[in-house]
Amino acid sequence: MRPIIMCVTVAVLFALVGPARAQNAAQAERLFREAKALSDAGKIREACEAWEASQRLDPSLATLANIANCREKAGDLAAAWEAFVAVERQTAGIGTYAGLNAKARTRATELEPRLSYLTINVPDEVRVEGLEVLRDGQKIEPGAWNRALPIDGGPHTISGRAPGHETWTTTITVAAEGDKQAVEVPRFKAIRNPTGGKTVVIDRTAPSSFTPRRKLAIGITAGGVVAVAAGAFLGVRARGIADDASATCPPETCTLAEEARAEELSADAARTALYADVAFGVGVAAVATGAVLWFTGKPPRPADGTSTPRVTVAPRLAPTFAGVTAAVRF
Repeated sequence: MRPIIMCVTVAVLFALVGPARAQNAAQAERLFREAKALSDAGKIREACEAWEASQRLDPSLATLANIANCREKAGDLAAAWEAFVAVERQTAGIGTYAGLNAKARTRATELEPRLSYLTINVPDEVRVEGLEVLRDGQKIEPGAWNRALPIDGGPHTISGRAPGHETWTTTITVAAEGDKQAVEVPRFKAIRNPTGGKTVVIDRTAPSSFTPRRKLAIGITAGGVVAVAAGAFLGVRARGIADDASATCPPETCTLAEEARAEELSADAARTALYADVAFGVGVAAVATGAVLWFTGKPPRPADGTSTPRVTVAPRLAPTFAGVTAAVRF
């Protein structure tokens, strides 16, 4: 059965993924056309953003090539160079894309001498545990530290953070072409911990009075009240049946049939009285148990070192008795 199950699973996945891909493709096509219209209207940066949004929804070589051209027109030489290199790599060794591959390689080669570079130096002595370095909010992997990397011209924010240390940030402006800048990450200032290096968590939330034990107490007490009420009702009912038995067979004029009926009523009254006693006893025991649970179920006090009382509740049944026993251990 496993092959059948796998086939069904794959079919379901395709059924779910298919419409989503089709929707992404439709949205990407719409963005592609909007980007072309924006580019024709001279709104270069807006066109670049639309093409990049289209590429995220449904990647294609055509869109990537348009991003490369657009970013070059906008003066974002590093982004354009990166896009041309991506086109070259994706078309390498594919005969039908030989022309596109050659053009992309040529454009990337022409742009490379014009690129600006930024080096983020992170000396060994400032590398604390958990250190993260960010450029314009994006994390820079440690492998890219101390290396000159292509970057678009304009202002860029370099920041750093590490657990237990103050954050650091600086802004640097890079020229659009042929610039080489460097930023050195300083030693981060450690944050003083008034607790002597220990983390203290203070919970200022007042504990609820309705602990699980007290909730159980409410439930048991409510059941006990119902049982007491039922016992009282059955007791009144038993007395009424006993009175009916006495009235059914008066000693002076009691016939055999009336005597039999009176005996039946008397037996019924005795059973009802027993049920009343049982219900009343269980109810009283339950109310008492609920009271114990309530008073021993108050919110704990972690600081006083006392142990939490333990309550054991067990039913007791006998031919003529029914009830509940509660044992409390402190």
